[in-house]
Amino acid sequence: MSSPTLPDLTLIEKDFLMFRLGPQDWVPPEILGLLTRIGAPPGESFTSVTRTKDEVSIVMDQMPSTLYGVEPTRWRCIKMNGPLPHDMIGILNKFTGPLKDAGVPIYAISTWDTDYVCVPKDKVDQAVNALTSGGWRFLSTVPSAEPNAQQADGA
Repeated sequence: MSSPTLPDLTLIEKDFLMFRLGPQDWVPPEILGLLTRIGAPPGESFTSVTRTKDEVSIVMDQMPSTLYGVEPTRWRCIKMNGPLPHDMIGILNKFTGPLKDAGVPIYAISTWDTDYVCVPKDKVDQAVNALTSGGWRFLSTVPSAEPNAQQADGA
């Protein structure tokens, strides 16, 4: 069986904020509102909420006012451009291998169509270099709305 072609990547040049709440905590209504905005323009925001018996994990690309008392960790996100076929075996393993070898921690989020892999903000250059050396190709970056953000493609 031949190895599947690696999907191209997009570096999202925006901080992603990660929060952990206790299993008994309520997800703030502001965050639930972001999840239920049907018809919102695509690409407007990224929000992921996962609840298990042990915790509530929240990943967002904006700071919700209801969580200002909670200190988030800041990460950058790399998107595997999809949709990815569900029978694509070992894609996260191939992706995380170069990052493991470079000592870059990850936080992976899978959706129906694709995978997003977040890396610590201070290790994003190291991650891009490791992935590029490992045969991955970055097609583009999605610029940040922050005034001093730099785009990786030099635009």
